[in-house]
Amino acid sequence: MHSTTVPVRAGVQPEYGDVVAEVSAHLLDVAASARSGGSTEVWIDPGTGFGKGVEDNLRLLRRLPELCGPGAPVLLGVSGKSFLGAVTGRDVENRLAGSLALVAPAWSAAVDVIRVHDVRKRGT
Repeated sequence: MHSTTVPVRAGVQPEYGDVVAEVSAHLLDVAASARSGGSTEVWIDPGTGFGKGVEDNLRLLRRLPELCGPGAPVLLGVSGKSFLGAVTGRDVENRLAGSLALVAPAWSAAVDVIRVHDVRKRGT
């Protein structure tokens, strides 16, 4: 998972020239290092919500096909993220619709796995 800090620290938001190019380059470098160290299966995650502002997250989502082509299968976790709250004005308990709105475009972009929280609708 892409993050600019290890361990991952919430609230750290660096400036990116081109967030998609920088995240992609970082992930592909890490994947290559993992493979050279003997890992046989390597997945990448752009790390939406971690070390990225609202606009950075939206740019990553708009350009998902660029992340899904080269190098490794992609996992995407967007459900309930704070950038959805910023875009929709909803608190974390009411972001299901925003989370679901991202599933079809992510699938269409060829994301391999979409991590979700609301497997079963709350309250049922």
